[in-house]
Amino acid sequence: MPRTLINPQPVDAAGVKPAYTAADGVNGNSFRLASGTALHVKNGSAAAVTATIPTAMTVDGLAVADRAVSIPAGEDRLIALGTNAAYVQPGGVAHLDLSATASVTVAVLTIP
Repeated sequence: MPRTLINPQPVDAAGVKPAYTAADGVNGNSFRLASGTALHVKNGSAAAVTATIPTAMTVDGLAVADRAVSIPAGEDRLIALGTNAAYVQPGGVAHLDLSATASVTVAVLTIP
């Protein structure tokens, strides 16, 4: 099955009340990467969760390391990605994998 796509939400001068999507524990999530992209991951569970944004790029034959961010229990993290081409997967989207998904929600924000 394909990953669950999360649509980016633009943040403007008037502000935005982000809409959050439940993390897909079976297929993972994907999103379009644009200038100023950030992920807001909210961990409502009782254990830490790791959010991993895999890379598909190599430099001089060496794999570029995935971005992994730990989100402690009951906390949230805003993860800036910018337009980093290292995260773009075949098909033109970036992927998000979470070590656990119960009580975890995600918003993709585009911040100018």
